[in-house]
Amino acid sequence: SKIFLLMGADNLISFHKWYKWKIISSKCNILVFDRTNYKSKSLKSLAFRKLKNKKLQFIKFDKVNISSSKLRKI
Repeated sequence: SKIFLLMGADNLISFHKWYKWKIISSKCNILVFDRTNYKSKSLKSLAFRKLKNKKLQFIKFDKVNISSSKLRKI
């Protein structure tokens, strides 16, 4: 079975700062959702450059402009 990590493009920008990010990326496939005004920065990120076409891919979807913080409050 496959394990997936879902994150927004805003998190991808700083993913290389996560604790043991390389181990996380070796254990799962990373699916990235575009977030308004973040895609261009995320495409320049260290994590994207290291992981693109291996364990990371962007997902196309109908955008819902809500943060995870707001979702937790619902």
